[in-house]
Amino acid sequence: MQQIMFAGSENDINSTDTEYNRIQTGGKNWNASETPVEQVIPAAGTFKNLSILLNTAPGSGSSYAFTLRLNGADTDLVTTVSDTDKSAINETDEVSVSAGDTVAIKVVPTNTPNVGDASWSFIFIPDTGNETILLGADYDAPKINGNDYNLLQGGSTWNSTALAGQRKSIVPTGGTLKDFYVQLDTAPDTGKSYTFTVYLNGSATGVTLTISDTATTGSDLSNTVAVVAGDTVAIKCTPGSTPDATRAHWGIVFDSTISGESIVMSATTSNMNDTVASYNNVCASTNNWTTDESSRRSGSNFCSLKKLYIELENNPGAAASGKQFVFTVRSGDVDGSFSDTALAVTIFEDTNTGNNTADTVNFDYNETVDFEAAPTSTPVTGDCAYGLVAFIQDQTISGDTIAVVEATVVKDSVKVLADEITVFDATSKDFSKTVSDAIAFAEVLAKFTDKTGLPADVISIVDGGITKLTDKVLADVITVNEALTPIRVFSRTFAENISLSDSVIRTQFLTLTDSFSIVDIVNTELKTFLNEMQKDFDTILSDVPFEDEATWVRNVNVEDEMGRQASTSETFSQVISLMIQPITEKDRDVTALGISVSGHMKAYCRHEYTTSTGTSTPTVGDFITSASQEYIVEQIVGKYNGKGAEVFRKLILREVDNG
Repeated sequence: MQQIMFAGSENDINSTDTEYNRIQTGGKNWNASETPVEQVIPAAGTFKNLSILLNTAPGSGSSYAFTLRLNGADTDLVTTVSDTDKSAINETDEVSVSAGDTVAIKVVPTNTPNVGDASWSFIFIPDTGNETILLGADYDAPKINGNDYNLLQGGSTWNSTALAGQRKSIVPTGGTLKDFYVQLDTAPDTGKSYTFTVYLNGSATGVTLTISDTATTGSDLSNTVAVVAGDTVAIKCTPGSTPDATRAHWGIVFDSTISGESIVMSATTSNMNDTVASYNNVCASTNNWTTDESSRRSGSNFCSLKKLYIELENNPGAAASGKQFVFTVRSGDVDGSFSDTALAVTIFEDTNTGNNTADTVNFDYNETVDFEAAPTSTPVTGDCAYGLVAFIQDQTISGDTIAVVEATVVKDSVKVLADEITVFDATSKDFSKTVSDAIAFAEVLAKFTDKTGLPADVISIVDGGITKLTDKVLADVITVNEALTPIRVFSRTFAENISLSDSVIRTQFLTLTDSFSIVDIVNTELKTFLNEMQKDFDTILSDVPFEDEATWVRNVNVEDEMGRQASTSETFSQVISLMIQPITEKDRDVTALGISVSGHMKAYCRHEYTTSTGTSTPTVGDFITSASQEYIVEQIVGKYNGKGAEVFRKLILREVDNG
């Protein structure tokens, strides 16, 4: 599970002084102090992929360095934009966080760079399941003698009439809210308190906490509330005994019902323009609508956006009036050009809600995202709440071999042909995660989403299916010898046997679903190998830490004149590298043969080794000794081929009791 954190600033970065901002927000001004913009982490996880996009390049010899801050200290997750560049991303460093930690983003200018605003994004990977995080912080202190409301995600100024439209957000997918944390800048004082409660559809839920006396933090880790698409949520603050004024920061876990989905919610404090298109941040904020689109963009990352939900304060007009608003997710580039995406919702005449659950749009790290409201026939305006789902395709693979025969990648009519790409199970450097479910796909052709005229032949599926392929086309035959779950393919991982005519090919997403049997799902980045597959398998064995050194012995029996074994003669004894592992329940081919028993092991070896008598391959009856344990090759349960030649084989070994 991966979650994208959208953010962007409304004001320009200071060209001489260090400043701070929130990591999940839209349109929050940079601040000279870190405390007002800190946000509280409600679940353990890891931050990575800090992506930055500026609307103005720093200039020659100048730069801006952006740093993730954790509990008031710098981390190693730093991205610097320098000279004439407008964007940069750090895909190397990662930072682990725990529940209750505070985070912020810091920017440091060097050599008085050109001023401009910034957009940024992170990827967050939760330690547990689908526990994505919703972060918030207020823009001012809540009342000390009356109820106030705020956005559950992002935050804004407190408002006593929030549930009328300005301080509630709309949920775009089902899940559970839980693990609620709040931190105050100063304590309420002795005998005084602040109570914070999650509201659902205008009513209080059981998710609540109270911070009293000299305490500055609180949490509710026991109560939960289930939400469904179309629900509205908010946070309520109730003071007790006129506490000291203070600012609040909060975080809550959203555990999505659908794996891989995180939510981005927002609401606005001003009316939409009723005559021309106006723009706002797609991420959590309560910014005013504006006709300046560049001031409302947020940084993106490798992700998909879908399931857009809208709720308006007022109906656009009466029935048959023709009045409407069209809300569209927009994409932008580093040069400030913007365009519509397919993710749009029309709110027409006498309705005030709508959604689009059919369309999905994809974003790259150097793109921005913002939100447009386009009026028709001068509709009645008002506040707006909106929410959408962000989805990042897990870089996951489980399997021994993926063979893609005549895979065709298409980008702007440039075809890249690849005879074969073979991926061995380098999953988390663990070859124990293997099965042998052969899945054959014939004539698989999927359409490049923003191109027309590409073939869309019948997809013949033996077991499973490809339901979505963005930006690229895979054709003819894909054979998978192990269960395969969503793959994210980066163009820069293709090597040698793929001639890339286009040096930058946009990320492609594959989703394999239907009756696909996902036996073992393990996160890893898809790795491709050169077409000299035998050499590649050698490289895998030598590069990873699970290579075993073993002595391989082949004996020849000498018979007497009666055909009885008279003696044994050693043909050769050779030290070789292979991989020996226990047989697991996932080895269904082995289990089916009845040889998954105590004392048996499995081994992966090369297709051939050089011995004193020439070249040969371990076979039934040979002896393998590793770590003082002697085995005999009992069976060969798999020979894995590519391009008509054997690449490696799988053996079953039986322990030899020499006692």
